[in-house]
Amino acid sequence: MARPRTGSLELRKDGYYLRVTVDAIVDGRPVSERRWIPLETLDERVAKRKREAIVAGLNSGAIVAEAKREARRASTIAELSQDYLALRRAAGKRMAPEEETYFRLHINPAIGHREPAGVTTPDVLRMLETVVVKGKAAGTVSHARRLLHRFYKWLLNTGRVSHNPVRDVATPSARRDTRKRVRPTDAEVLAFLTAADPGQRLLEMKMLSISSRVAGGMRTIETVRWCWEHIDRERFAHCWIPRGKGAEVQELEVPDLLAPFLRAWWLRHGRPETGPVFPVTVGKRKGQQRLERGTSFAARMRRAFMKAGITRHELHNDTPRSRRADFHSFRRAFVTACAKGGTNAQESMALSAHTDYRTHAKYIVESFTAIPLAALPAVSPATAEVLARVVGDSARPPTKHRDFARHGGFEPPTFGSGGP
Repeated sequence: MARPRTGSLELRKDGYYLRVTVDAIVDGRPVSERRWIPLETLDERVAKRKREAIVAGLNSGAIVAEAKREARRASTIAELSQDYLALRRAAGKRMAPEEETYFRLHINPAIGHREPAGVTTPDVLRMLETVVVKGKAAGTVSHARRLLHRFYKWLLNTGRVSHNPVRDVATPSARRDTRKRVRPTDAEVLAFLTAADPGQRLLEMKMLSISSRVAGGMRTIETVRWCWEHIDRERFAHCWIPRGKGAEVQELEVPDLLAPFLRAWWLRHGRPETGPVFPVTVGKRKGQQRLERGTSFAARMRRAFMKAGITRHELHNDTPRSRRADFHSFRRAFVTACAKGGTNAQESMALSAHTDYRTHAKYIVESFTAIPLAALPAVSPATAEVLARVVGDSARPPTKHRDFARHGGFEPPTFGSGGP
């Protein structure tokens, strides 16, 4: 059996060339010979991708003409997105896995087969409208547009396109759920932490809850990345949190409230020096770090609260004015508590690792529920008694002709216009 072709690349002034063994017909006889095929690109990543496609085609029986046609073919958005995502991962961008999902689910099905230079502004708009038709929320549509805009900026900077068709596209309107997420109250958190747990089945969720609520409002992905190396295991006075929306690791003091919980959790796990603080607990991957994508504690949190006897309806069910709690509710509760406690916005944003003030301001606004006295008119509460008497008087049935006219809000009838 012949050895499969692999091919070799050579960079010349006019681009990369592929040297590979091809099957041809010479003087009516099939022969195999080494040939140079111009790939018409100066990009090494594109050249390697074309080499893989050509070699795979030749190994499966393709002829030379098909190989040359593949060499001349321009890269598609789906192919170039792989190069873009590889650069994002190499740069340590934590959003790269989510961006890959957006390309796979929303962008590539619509325009992934197209060449970037051939995509127009209406094409981008139709792609975004397809996301809207899928029933996705406004945030998903907005994320898809921003990702495609960054991708085209990269194509523009690398000389692959001459214009950015995403720049002039406004994000189409999509479904917005303006209902606020319910947050566990401090009394409910205390009741959950002190609830009876004979089989210790709620213990991990108790630790996750108190860590998120107290240690800077940790996100789900941050609890997944949290390792024992990030914690001062001698005094439990400091910790380092690998924040989810960036590559930075933030140092925070461990509050006195959290320190004994962390110490007990550390002792329970055998005083580990390394490894995840909240590892996988069952299955083949037991003891390993949880997967960042697909991990959610929302349903587990609500079940744990229900088992602990915390059955507030709004906490577990959507209502016309609110949405049921999820694990992120502990983070919301932390930021709101900072606002209610008088912490200024700059300090609160630093503690919670918020980078956009507009996002942070939402939590601050939600903390304002009491109307200050300075906003009220100088009216005595005794005025309500006068109002009660007025309401009582207006409730009397009219007895006179003029009273009826006044009560109904009309002028009293007159007879000077020729009426009977």
